[in-house]
Amino acid sequence: HQWHKTLSVFGIGKDIAKDEWMHYIKELIQYEYLAQSDGQYPVLKLTEKAKNVLYKKENVYLSSSVNIVIAKEPVIYQQHVYEQELFDKLKELRNRIAHEENLPAYIIFSDSTLLDLATYLPLSVNDLLKISGFGVVKLEKYGQSFLKVVQQYCTTQNLETRIHLKQPKRERKQKILTAGEKVNSTFETSLNLYKLGKTINEIVEERKLSKQTIESHLSYFIAEGELSVGELVNEGKQKAIIAAAELHGKTSLKMLKENLPEDVSYGDIRMVLASINKASKI
Repeated sequence: HQWHKTLSVFGIGKDIAKDEWMHYIKELIQYEYLAQSDGQYPVLKLTEKAKNVLYKKENVYLSSSVNIVIAKEPVIYQQHVYEQELFDKLKELRNRIAHEENLPAYIIFSDSTLLDLATYLPLSVNDLLKISGFGVVKLEKYGQSFLKVVQQYCTTQNLETRIHLKQPKRERKQKILTAGEKVNSTFETSLNLYKLGKTINEIVEERKLSKQTIESHLSYFIAEGELSVGELVNEGKQKAIIAAAELHGKTSLKMLKENLPEDVSYGDIRMVLASINKASKI
């Protein structure tokens, strides 16, 4: 009864199923129109934000309730041990994205891709490109979200990447990644614009992509030796980032950022780490 009374404020009728009620309630809590009290018998309350709906007729737009059916996949043989807890976290992220985009979960990533992430623990954009299922488009769209989950897990569990255990992708897909070859045109475009003299902010504006994405593109070329980190990060920042990485490790960008001067950006850190990774391959 409390649900009916509270949600009627938002124009939500009562002739809907229980799971739909729960869907709308969760959305209204997420958007801070409702608050849920603690305790054994939690109560829903209208927030200050909800007063505009109640008294000023403000419209509230909620997504329709969609049942995401996760297709069952065959059991996948995994040569190496994987992190079950991380795998579960990655599935939660995938399912949340699937719900937000009204897509079947397997369209976002297959279970085999999540298993690879939980097995080989990629900690950089370059590492992600070695995981089956991460082409250029999905790397740009979902890469940072999944990478962040892996990085945070490895930091918490004090784990290092196992990407060196990963066998190369099949030749058909490997063409994007092979050293000496060009990556897909979206990476290439960012590189070419930079070589034409455009700044990162100008490339962001022209390509209508996030600054983080453009910095990831350029970091890739630093790791591949096609760009010098000195072109993008001054020597003082480089030294500070290298010292911080030696002290705190390279798995958590957040930890490095918190232990560096304010003028050192996440982009600076990514580029210097790409340069360190390049040096370690030589």
